[in-house]
Amino acid sequence: MMIKFGKKMIIIHYLGNEFIKSDSLAILTAKSLVEKYKDEIKFEKIDSFDDMIDFEGKKYFMDVAQGIDKVRLITDITEFEGIKSATAHDIDFSFFLQLSHKLGKLDELKIICLPQKTYKELDIDVCIIIDNIIGVNK
Repeated sequence: MMIKFGKKMIIIHYLGNEFIKSDSLAILTAKSLVEKYKDEIKFEKIDSFDDMIDFEGKKYFMDVAQGIDKVRLITDITEFEGIKSATAHDIDFSFFLQLSHKLGKLDELKIICLPQKTYKELDIDVCIIIDNIIGVNK
């Protein structure tokens, strides 16, 4: 985990494709929240399966999922397996999570699932989840 000015920084890894509208919301959301959380969170884009090979410990992700209307936090890998992912890259993502879980590499998993379509309070709902993750009561 990164440390900045004596504070631990959390990394939230996000996936998506900026060229496919239904799969771009995690990218847009991460970019919109960078400034707000600059001292607590680093947002890192995952571009390929190779980016995920060395993941261990506590991991935080943000991705778009089909079949949900509101932002949702998933903490159980089996719950995530039941949600349809938005694009083909998620096949690798789901497989990686399952494999890492079975190998005991992930101590804690939190996935911020975003719907394919934005809604008025989306950023607020994401911030509530992030604030809970970093321990801020706002």
